Amino acid sequence: MNEAADTPLAPAVPRPRRLWLLLVLCLALAVRLPGYTESVWLDELLTSNLFCGDAIVLVKTLATDIHPPAYFVFMHFWNALVGDGEVWLRMPALLCGLGSVVLIWRLGVMFVGPSTGLMAAFLLAVSPVGIWYSQEARPYSTNIFMLLACVVSFSHLLIGPRRWGWTLLYLFTLGCVVFTHYYLAVFPLVFSLFAVLHKSENRGRVSACSAIVLALFALYVGAKAYFFGLRTGMPHMGPFYGYELWRLGFEWFLTGESLNPRGQASATGEWLLVILQIGAVAAVLRGVWRLTTCKPTPTSPAGLHLVVYLMVLPACLLGLTLIGLDQTYIERSALPALPFFLVLLAAGLTGWRNAIVARTVAGVAAVAAIVVLAAYFKHSDDWTVYKPNPDWRGAAAMLGEELDGTDRTVLLYSDYVSPTALTYYDRRMQEVKQFEQNNDKIEKLESRAKQVFGTDGLFGEQIQAAIASSLTNYAARLEAAEEGMRLAIRELSKHDPLQRSPIPTEFWLLVHGHAKPPAVRLLDDPRVVVIEEKAFRELRLYQLRCEQ
Repeated sequence: MNEAADTPLAPAVPRPRRLWLLLVLCLALAVRLPGYTESVWLDELLTSNLFCGDAIVLVKTLATDIHPPAYFVFMHFWNALVGDGEVWLRMPALLCGLGSVVLIWRLGVMFVGPSTGLMAAFLLAVSPVGIWYSQEARPYSTNIFMLLACVVSFSHLLIGPRRWGWTLLYLFTLGCVVFTHYYLAVFPLVFSLFAVLHKSENRGRVSACSAIVLALFALYVGAKAYFFGLRTGMPHMGPFYGYELWRLGFEWFLTGESLNPRGQASATGEWLLVILQIGAVAAVLRGVWRLTTCKPTPTSPAGLHLVVYLMVLPACLLGLTLIGLDQTYIERSALPALPFFLVLLAAGLTGWRNAIVARTVAGVAAVAAIVVLAAYFKHSDDWTVYKPNPDWRGAAAMLGEELDGTDRTVLLYSDYVSPTALTYYDRRMQEVKQFEQNNDKIEKLESRAKQVFGTDGLFGEQIQAAIASSLTNYAARLEAAEEGMRLAIRELSKHDPLQRSPIPTEFWLLVHGHAKPPAVRLLDDPRVVVIEEKAFRELRLYQLRCEQ
């Protein structure tokens, strides 16, 4: 199966091909930098100091967020080291995105050969999906990197001698994989099964590492369910069936929906997509054929393993849907399957015996990838891979100038439930709801902690003292934030300014996307006059006066 292999898992790669890999890495960096300084949006804020800056805030985030804890804990220490500015907040995602380009190359070389590895690296480098999540301060890019590192280390354990280095790397990366993506908890089982079937001399180590990670995972899930409750779905997520599988691979993975941005489909884009899909289906089928027709040997991983790695997440999502959990899927839920899809695609595009055919196919694939990349940048303000980031930075800067010119507290009503990015950019702007008491949640946490750890004895007393100290410090920080508040942000759906007594004379309205009914009613009210209107990407600010 391998195009060139001198030693197990270490095929000889000519120096020119390594230079090509360096060029691909430079390309990957170049296409990721333009969006790297985009305005930070709500999901990214969950990794900022606003949500994981200190212990009590971190615990609160872990309690409410649906994702596993590893990335938030890492960002807690990362931010303490370098700060949570836009560039540093996104640096881990960028580094892991670039590292994934190297690892997918390594995976392609291991399972197929150098040309496949280089093609896979190129496809990931220019992938709109890969680019998007390499510049977003979320766990997704890190999760892909760790999964690829885990597969590489497992493959060395599968067919190599007993070495503690690979064992420890496998244990660490497997833990990172599972604790950054709940659905990937099935991978330890898959790795253990492959190790047993292959009769690897490291099967005991693989199984032991998998058992340790799964035991810790079960302990964490049980603790979170007991103390905070465990959500099994989100309103913006849906079921996963056959059509979702097709769209995931041959539209989202393939193009990032760049040829037909959501709500802006065109005849040209549809035809280009169909042509690309036909070619991609043929390439993936050929790639599967190449990987599955060669029997595994004692010195090489089975190509079938790569196909299984691709299908593990979709199978897991389908299983969740079939048992009734129908709010568990959005495209990024299956993002870790992307590199395996691209390796299969690359395997189908390479390995031709005729040099002319090989160069022609590679050239056509490169042109197609560049067309998709160009469409991605052309539609940078549209919904492609995901919805575009609102320009919170611009809105905060404009409101900040208003605050500089007045001594009074300014009111802003938002039709968007979480305009927290304004606080990130200017701490004078605070959401009033965060100062409301959550005594019921605090009492529940304290009660559960007492049940588990007790109140007597050295251990119980220390736990209770730490909780009390953290809550006291948190209350003090909230009080300081409230005292420094110059712009009070309220949810329009819960606080109608025209229902207040007295009605505010002047205030601001923030509209996110299309105005919702409360905002429409407010703007249409004859008592309300628009003094000023400012538009930003996905945002609109109105300065309003109420004539009573």
